[in-house]
Amino acid sequence: MRLAGLFLVFVLFMFFGSAAWGQSIWIEDVEATNPDGTLKLGETIEFVLHVTGDEDYHRILDNGFRVYSPDGAEWTATVPDTVPDGLTRYITGPIGLLTFSCDGSVADTVGFVAMDVIGTGMPPFFDEPAYTITIGPIDSEHAEKTIIVDSSSYPPVDHWIWGDVNVVPDWGGPYEYTIGDACPDPFTYADPGYIVTTTPIRGFVDIYFGNFCEWGKDVYDVDLKSVKVDAVKPRTIMVVQQDPVYGGKAIRATVALKNLLKPYEPLTGDIELAYTVSGKFLDKTRFEMIGDLVVHIYPGADLNADGITDNGDVDVLMNYLFHTRDATPNDLRFDVDGSGRVDLLDVVALKKIIADN
Repeated sequence: MRLAGLFLVFVLFMFFGSAAWGQSIWIEDVEATNPDGTLKLGETIEFVLHVTGDEDYHRILDNGFRVYSPDGAEWTATVPDTVPDGLTRYITGPIGLLTFSCDGSVADTVGFVAMDVIGTGMPPFFDEPAYTITIGPIDSEHAEKTIIVDSSSYPPVDHWIWGDVNVVPDWGGPYEYTIGDACPDPFTYADPGYIVTTTPIRGFVDIYFGNFCEWGKDVYDVDLKSVKVDAVKPRTIMVVQQDPVYGGKAIRATVALKNLLKPYEPLTGDIELAYTVSGKFLDKTRFEMIGDLVVHIYPGADLNADGITDNGDVDVLMNYLFHTRDATPNDLRFDVDGSGRVDLLDVVALKKIIADN
């Protein structure tokens, strides 16, 4: 089968040449998006264009793109650029960055042009991010409108070119994006959102929350001393400038996990905790938001959960190691020594616990 597969690749190469390699340009990533994939208001938005080459060198590159809004969204400017240490590593001389009416109104067109007369140009099988197109910021009056990024051309050439070998790369678009809501919903989440722990409960969990738009407030309007998570006062609380999930400003409250779990005693199995973040703004008005946290509790050394640690727990661990581990690999309920894996060292740790008792 492997030889047959290699033969098929060879046949495709011989008959179709560069077309068999799927040379293309496509949008790999968009910087400054909301969690729902919409474009952020009030921030510059960067589209990252990935270039996938073929088996040939290409010393002449000419690709154009346009950014426009079918329903009238506008922004301040459109700026093309190259990805540092990307395609520029192989092109002798600068890559020309062309702009046509890039004022964020109607349709903005940009071009990326290279003519490498000294070097070999883009090497075979190049496959990296190469270009960026940055637009924005976009004002809140254009919330929920549409932005489209598509291929384009400009005089004197009416199509894309990859020179030396006459190739027109495929384009993955057009790409359509929705601009975000002018007033996004408040958010809160736990980091991590799924916690595996044993009893007695130790450790802390970070609760992030923000987006106070519906109250007409910002994170700096929150009275941090008033914040509680399920009536639990945080160990520490502070404003962070770059939230790891939602981006932008948020508030991080660090709470003792055992305090959050007090209403759920006895602690066994999975606890699906719906916690509430509440507090006051500096003007004394209140806010409240709800988040989710799942905590998996396992009994530590008391593996059969009979209330004592003895040889019965050793039997449970040995049965797992030699009979059921393949079906449930690395079940952390049996990780007695806390190493992150389950093996005979957990038996050693368990017998030491029994001896110390």
